[in-house]
Amino acid sequence: GKWSHGLNYRKDEILVKSRDSRKPSSQKTFQAKSGFTTLKTYKRSGIRRIKITNGMDVDQALDIYYNDPDVEYAEPNYIYHAATVPNDTHFSKQWALENSPMNVKGVSINMLA
Repeated sequence: GKWSHGLNYRKDEILVKSRDSRKPSSQKTFQAKSGFTTLKTYKRSGIRRIKITNGMDVDQALDIYYNDPDVEYAEPNYIYHAATVPNDTHFSKQWALENSPMNVKGVSINMLA
């Protein structure tokens, strides 16, 4: 899509950062009318992970948020992958970085040192 810049992203989610001017109650009303659901709000940044629930694609959803004056920015929920192992000579001694696959709060983690 036009917003993806050729990168992989979730096809049913976007990330949105509102300006301080929008009240939480008006965000909920806007989302309900537009067919979006907040999956998670990241408290430090104020970024919301939004589920697209109304059959539109990411480009259409981003157009709606991008044109909202109360939105600072909106972008696809890009998927990132580590490309290399750090060149830290003590990396293999960091016990927390090598583990068997586990599930933490719904996220699958499998890191290899």
